[in-house]
Amino acid sequence: MAAAVAMCIQPAAYADKTEADKWINNGFQPSTLTKKQQSSEMVWFIKAAAPFKGMEISVLSETIPTYEYESRVLTKAFEEITGINVPDYPKLAQIWWQQIGDVNSGVFTPQQAMDRLESEMDTVIVRTQSADEKAKVNEKPQGETIGYDELINR
Repeated sequence: MAAAVAMCIQPAAYADKTEADKWINNGFQPSTLTKKQQSSEMVWFIKAAAPFKGMEISVLSETIPTYEYESRVLTKAFEEITGINVPDYPKLAQIWWQQIGDVNSGVFTPQQAMDRLESEMDTVIVRTQSADEKAKVNEKPQGETIGYDELINR
């Protein structure tokens, strides 16, 4: 699988063994590993990820059925278990394949294509994050649920 990875500091939810156990019991079954073996693996993941908690990893992957499962299920599990945020930027795959095509056709050298890829990915991520921030500004505040008696007495 082709992948380009960039990391930047972003707030993320922190997880622990409780989240891992939830996934072992409900998300990763059936499995060829026993639950005890899975638990040992999760402890390793949590420890290995500890220095990176709160960071964001942007991943670019091929659009194949395996990736669809990874982005829908495994990414959520990874975020909850490790506390590392992995946003999905589907637009980045298009940029990747454009660069591959340009190299294959001889328009650019591999180095030129990678330089262009880096620049274009940065542009897309900045635009996406900017759009997310604008959307948050326009969000309505969450409503308040109040009891019937309190509503009548207002």
